[in-house]
This record gives sequence, structure tokens and C-alpha cells, in this order.
Amino acid sequence: MIRRARSAADVRRKLQIRCATTVWVRGAIGLLGAARSASACSRSGRFTLPSIKRYTRLGLALSFFTSLFLLAPSASAFDAADLKRLQSSSQCPGCDLVGVALKEAALKGANLEKAKFREAELKDADLRGANLIGADLRRADLEKADLSGAQMAETALRGSDLEKANLSKADLREADLREADLDKANLSGAVLDGADLRGVHAKRAVLEGTSLRDADLAGINLERAMLSGAIFEQANMRRAHLVRAEMTDARLAGADLSRSNLRRASLRGADLRNTNLTDAVLYRTNLSGANLSDAQGLKQDRLDTACGDAMTKLPKGLTVGRCN
Repeated sequence: MIRRARSAADVRRKLQIRCATTVWVRGAIGLLGAARSASACSRSGRFTLPSIKRYTRLGLALSFFTSLFLLAPSASAFDAADLKRLQSSSQCPGCDLVGVALKEAALKGANLEKAKFREAELKDADLRGANLIGADLRRADLEKADLSGAQMAETALRGSDLEKANLSKADLREADLREADLDKANLSGAVLDGADLRGVHAKRAVLEGTSLRDADLAGINLERAMLSGAIFEQANMRRAHLVRAEMTDARLAGADLSRSNLRRASLRGADLRNTNLTDAVLYRTNLSGANLSDAQGLKQDRLDTACGDAMTKLPKGLTVGRCN
């Protein structure tokens, strides 16, 4: 009797779940279908009153949100008139081009100030010298795009794909580049003062002579990046990944490098005065000719894993071995 009772209860539970699933699926087509399914389940006796409330509420809620998702407007609903205007004149400040496909587009010197290019396809596009000040390029595909000399101050580039893009000599002051992909990108000579580069991936990127004063680079990945002569003065570089980075003659005075990973990085001739190196990894880091006078948080046990030369300047009482 107990086994038979349990079996009946199991069958009833399965029928209840099946009804709730039917309510959800039909709700994807329309809420009216969901309501009818719920009513049919209750008339069939498959639900008790408490069960009707519990399962139908769940089914109707799921169908409601599913309907919202299916009926949501497409992210690529750009303004066709704006696209025509851009194609005819290359002048389209403030245009709505969200999700537009402009792969390999020729937009050299175009005026696109404050234009909306969110999630747009701009792979291999020619945007040399373009005016993109204040433009919205979040999550845009700009892989291999040529943005050399572009004006991009305060541009929104969060989550954008800039892998192998050419941003040499571009003006990116105060730009938002959080979580962008800059792997193998060329930013030599670019200006990124005050820019937000938190969580950026820039492995093997070229930033030689790039200015990043007061920039926020917390958690950035610059593994094997070329950073010779780059300016990081007063920058936030906490937890930065700088493994094997080439930082010869880099200017890092006043930067926060706490908990950064500088394993096997080359800091020859670098200016590290008054930097915060608390808990920074310096395993086999080359400090030859570097100036670390007044560096904060620098410990002897960390220096014991690094190397330098007679020209290396350290805070009083600290020493470093010679590089081979």
C-alpha cells in the first residue's frame, strides 16, 4: 500500500510538472496560451488548489519573461538614414549606427563625434584620423582596424575587440577601455592620460612612447608587451600582469605597482622613484640602471630574486645582485 501510494504521488507530481512546462512553452507564443493551459490543468484535476497557485505562477512568470526576451528589439536596429548619410559624406556626428556592419569601410578622416557604434562590425575599417570624440563603441568589433591618429578622447570602448588594431598616435585621453581586447595592438605614441584600462588584455601589445599619466590600469594584462619609453607616472597599476614586459626607460614615478607581477620584466633605466612596490613580484626582473630611490614597500627578500648593476639606485639599506 505504501509503495502504491508513493507511486501515485510520483505520477501526480510528474503530471504537475508537465502542466507547468506546458504553461511556460505556450507562454512563449503568447500569454493567452499560457493562461488557457493553466486553466486546462486545473480542470483536469492534476493540480490541487495550492498546486495550481504554485505551478501556474511559476509557468506564467517564466512565459512572461520569455515573451519579453523574444519580443525585445534587435540591438542592430540602426538608423538607415544615418547610414546613408555616412556612406555619402563620411560626416555623421551623433548618428545612430548601433550594430551596423561596416567591415573594411573607408572612413579616413570621417567626423563621427558622439556617434553610436555599439556592437558594430568595423573589422579592418580605415578610420585614420577620424573624429570619434565621445563616440560609443562599446563591444564593437574593431579587430585590425586602422585608427592611427584618430581623435578618441572620452570614447566608450568597454568590451570592444581591438586585437591587432593600429592606434598609433591616437588621442584616447579619458577613454573608457575597460575589459577591451588589445592583444597585439599598436598604441605607440598614443595618448591615454586618465584613461580607464581596468581588466584590459594587451598581451604583446606595442606601447612604446605611449603616455598613460594618471591612467587606471588595475589588473591589466601586459605580458610580453613592448613598453619602452612609456609614461606611467601616477598611474594605478595594482595587480598588473607585466611578465616579460619590455619596459626599458619607462617612466613610472609615483605609480602604484603593488601586487603587480614583474617576473622576468626588463626595467633597465626605468624611473621608479616613489613608486609603490608592496608585494610586487620581482623574480628575475632586470633593474639595471633603474632608479628606485624612495620606492615604497620594497623589501630585501623581493630584491634578492631580482638583479641590477652598479647604476641601480635603491632606498637606503637595500641591495640587489648583479645581472649576468
